[in-house]
Amino acid sequence: PNMVDEIRADEAHRLIETGKVQLLDCRYDMEYEDSRIPGAQLIPLHELRLKVSELNPDTDYIVYCRSGRRSKAAAFLLHERNFSVKSLAGGIKDWSYEIDSEPVDSLG
Repeated sequence: PNMVDEIRADEAHRLIETGKVQLLDCRYDMEYEDSRIPGAQLIPLHELRLKVSELNPDTDYIVYCRSGRRSKAAAFLLHERNFSVKSLAGGIKDWSYEIDSEPVDSLG
């Protein structure tokens, strides 16, 4: 969707470091278990409509996926529901900062 704002990794990293945004990972569970940006909340794209009530409408979000395609769709869905949201340009594949690849004990 063209109506989605994108944010570059360097700018997103700066905002994450200041605690001004919440990261939202919209990939599949298995992808998240394999690697994730530290502090990201997992809500796969296919579950987003069902779990949108778990999100705080007063929080600014940055959504990411592997390459940016799914995160644009997720950001569009959240934007339609009046969330402040941006999609991470290039997704996790273009993220040059810390990646957490430790096993996840439980998802939810």
